[in-house]
Amino acid sequence: RAVNLEGCVTVSSFDLIIDTVPIYTPVPLFQICDDSTPDGQTDFDLDSQNNNIATVGGVFNPDLTVTYHLTETDAEAGTIPSLTSPYTNSVNPEFIWLRVEDDITGCYGDFQMELLVNPLPTPVVPADFIECDEDNDGEIAFDLALKDTEIIGGQPGVLITYHETIGAAQAGTPVLVSPYTNTSGPIQTIFARAEFTATGCFDIVPMNLVVNPTPIIPTTITPIE
Repeated sequence: RAVNLEGCVTVSSFDLIIDTVPIYTPVPLFQICDDSTPDGQTDFDLDSQNNNIATVGGVFNPDLTVTYHLTETDAEAGTIPSLTSPYTNSVNPEFIWLRVEDDITGCYGDFQMELLVNPLPTPVVPADFIECDEDNDGEIAFDLALKDTEIIGGQPGVLITYHETIGAAQAGTPVLVSPYTNTSGPIQTIFARAEFTATGCFDIVPMNLVVNPTPIIPTTITPIE
């Protein structure tokens, strides 16, 4: 109803449309392993979380836009520029804010995310694993587990596995079964993977398997006169 100064009245109607906050999946913790510089800072691929956030009940919503911000105020305002990906954390842990906006309605929600850098184990490069080859065939069955304690170096919660190549050690598979018989010699380098069981963070050190020949006693000995 509208009334002007002359007292004339006009009545009309309009629709009130109330849009709701979009439905999304909050990701409160984004944790990764530290890089080769053990300072608690590393690059976070923030965009790698977008699909997880925009997927609810196994259904991905392509109409949701996720942006990352330093403060809740920036997230609510949709301040541009937002944080770019990859983003290097400044402290560990660091808390940032995410804005999830529906491209169709313009409605949004926000939530806080913790960026956490987990440390790597610090395995000790072991001394050469030396065994004597009693039959001089160039092969020894090495009990690799005997080196576990030396490599762990007193760190709790560390699992040691052994691998023939650096690539296998990085992948965590295949794992050498102990006792392991060397495939080359007299020195073969294998790789020990030290992994924190709680976080999956790992580091790798080389280990030399050394096969030493034993002296050969002749079957006949010249008599000493």
